Amino acid sequence: MNAADIKLYQGFMVYLNRYDSMGNLVDDQLIKGSPQYTYTIENAENAASGESSTLENNSAYLYIPPVSISVPAYNAQSIWSSVQTAHVTFNFDQDDEVLQLEFPTRDSESSQAGIGFRVTSNMAYEEDKVSYSNQIQSATDPKRYHTLKQERADLTLTALDQETDDGYDRNGELSKNRSALGINARYIDTGRKYDAEGDYEHIDASSNFDVSQLPESIFDGTYTLIYTLELSQKQDDGDGFAYRHVSINDYLKEFKVMGKSAALTPASTTGGIYTYKIPLTGDPSGWPIAFADKQFSARVSFDVKTGLALEDVIGYRYSNYKLNMTARVVKTADESTGYEGDEDHIIYTNAKVNAQYVTGN
Repeated sequence: MNAADIKLYQGFMVYLNRYDSMGNLVDDQLIKGSPQYTYTIENAENAASGESSTLENNSAYLYIPPVSISVPAYNAQSIWSSVQTAHVTFNFDQDDEVLQLEFPTRDSESSQAGIGFRVTSNMAYEEDKVSYSNQIQSATDPKRYHTLKQERADLTLTALDQETDDGYDRNGELSKNRSALGINARYIDTGRKYDAEGDYEHIDASSNFDVSQLPESIFDGTYTLIYTLELSQKQDDGDGFAYRHVSINDYLKEFKVMGKSAALTPASTTGGIYTYKIPLTGDPSGWPIAFADKQFSARVSFDVKTGLALEDVIGYRYSNYKLNMTARVVKTADESTGYEGDEDHIIYTNAKVNAQYVTGN
């Protein structure tokens, strides 16, 4: 070849290959999560150029537009070369859901799952044909980028609807609203089924603690399941509303966490905070709490003091109340070690309103 002033164009395509646990490419190779990207290109002929932007979700690759290269006259006795350097950075949102969409999870040390970079260098004599050129050189980075199996548990606490006629609020029952989370002391006058004064509203809540993401070692006999329940009252402290701790013993009656067949015995009720400890030893069939499909199930049961029963409490107020439940699995020998737990809550309103003066459009 002996020519002068020939122009070549070189561009790059950056792929994020997705591999399974055996190290094989999977069918879905699209880039998830709309990452931010930045690239710069440097060569001897052109000033450094680049771009920062967002890659569209489910893109097949990042295309880095070509740079022009001037080819000088040369012959078989001369040597000519040109080097183009591209620097590329991807920045993914740190949200767990986004990361798990893009990056495969490794659940064992032997897993080869992950994302690996593959880059192609494409060349053509016409700029608009670079991305379709068959003059390609490809390289694959052996590194794999991945997420680890999350060793965390998930707790849900859900208030249950009342029975069709539980003997409490007949006015509320006429509305067909079975929720017990809205309490009006003016109309808790049929609670004598449960209490002579009729100053209590019953609430049941179901709890589900999913430990399927925790390792099997939690069942080796050295761990304990701990539930903690705390009540707080919505107060205006002058700077706005906030929930402040109050004692379960002051505001609730017959407070229980029900196991498979009986109420669990609290390990502590100090400060009106109830703590329950269940050693995970022996066969699960002997545990006092229901356990199936890697999930612990329990029912929280209590009567809310309202009306005269509430007004007997020092510092009482009609307000919103939050019952917070925390669940975690810890080492029995050292409760400061273990696995990240979870928490959930229900909020009920304890009010005293004359419905005759409440109207709506």
